[in-house]
Amino acid sequence: NRSITGAGNGGSGGSGIVIVKVSTTQNKLAIYTSSGSFTAQSSTVDYLVVAGGGGGALDRAGGGGAGGYLSGTGFPVNFGQAYPVTVGAGGAAGRAPGTPATSSNGGNSVFSSLTAVGGGYGGGDSRYTAASGGSGGGAFGQSPVETVYGLGTPGQGNRGGSGAGGDPYGAGGGGGAGAVGGNGTGSGAGNGGAGLASPISGTPTYYAGGGGGGPWRLTTFGFGGVGGGGHGGTQNLGQDSYLTAGQAGTGGGGGGNDVRVGSGPGASGGSGIIILKWTQSTAFNTIFTFSNTGQFIVPANVSTVDYLVVAGGGGTAPTVGGGTAGGGAGGVLTGTGYPVGSNSVINVIVGAGGAKSATGNGSNSVFGTLVARGGGIGGYTDSPSSGGDGKSGGSGGGAYGYPNGVHPAGAGTPGQGNSGGLGQSDNSTYTNCGGGGGAGGAGGNA
Repeated sequence: NRSITGAGNGGSGGSGIVIVKVSTTQNKLAIYTSSGSFTAQSSTVDYLVVAGGGGGALDRAGGGGAGGYLSGTGFPVNFGQAYPVTVGAGGAAGRAPGTPATSSNGGNSVFSSLTAVGGGYGGGDSRYTAASGGSGGGAFGQSPVETVYGLGTPGQGNRGGSGAGGDPYGAGGGGGAGAVGGNGTGSGAGNGGAGLASPISGTPTYYAGGGGGGPWRLTTFGFGGVGGGGHGGTQNLGQDSYLTAGQAGTGGGGGGNDVRVGSGPGASGGSGIIILKWTQSTAFNTIFTFSNTGQFIVPANVSTVDYLVVAGGGGTAPTVGGGTAGGGAGGVLTGTGYPVGSNSVINVIVGAGGAKSATGNGSNSVFGTLVARGGGIGGYTDSPSSGGDGKSGGSGGGAYGYPNGVHPAGAGTPGQGNSGGLGQSDNSTYTNCGGGGGAGGAGGNA
């Protein structure tokens, strides 16, 4: 006959918890309107690289082409490395009558392996054909039609416009990042091609507009393209009326000029710009702790969170005449970078501990799609000759050691916990039960 002393009373498991950490980040900008150096503070940057605009010419002259435009996200850089930054200057304007009338291309802008090509100068003086570049310069007006406009660089800009023949006539506008330069006609010069808008600085801003063309014996000059392109000039509205240079820091092309007695040069192109943006974590973190079921409202502009999700622990049953094994711990899930939507609502369930009963598994804890499994109940004896096995869960309940033989412990959930320990009995005077499994290791064997 078997004698067993010290019947167990059992106990309930502990409730779970959910902890969410929000790391505050800021978008940082580095804006270069002149050459310098950039030291990387992240592994990638977003970028805008705009070259200098081409100069406008004189004498029935085409507008300068816009500087090349490059924009993108996620460009790889090496944290802590210093990178040279080169911002292209605007191209020089064509000079006054009696001197060589050619203008010049804008300078290239360079960051790392990214090179935006300077804008092409406008054609003028009936001798100097328009140049190719980031965007091409506009052709001068000539009889017959002058069609030698400058070409744009693929992926950076567009060609300039052609000039019209006859008398009177207008020259072509310089190409822009977003559109080709307008063609000159018998009634006026072509407008500069439109630039492109970039949102990198927080407010969409246009860059790289082409310069407007200049007319001959006409009042209709070419307007500069949106994005800093300069207007063309005309003598018929007063000396060099409306002639403007490309706007500094935009890569806009310079305006082309008319030629009459006393007319001055064309207009220079606008200098380029380089803007770099990256995300940087701040020292401020916010912790949200849930010990009860509720809702987590994601703060604005937060896209990921770190998390700890712990389920309720397994209970243990009261026994009739023997030992009670330990309940398994609640499953544990922890990690970083869990994706969330800005201002979204995420339901949070905090699992209760398992009851002091024969069915006392802990309850699951839930955060979004993350489910931590409740701990398994520990094994127990419910009569002098029988008992209940440890149950599986986040971590498994321990096994009881009575009656004869080895009884199974509960299994843990992979990635959340471990199995319970085994029990032992000498089949005569005592029974020892196994410990419940934990998140960091299996329960001990009796």
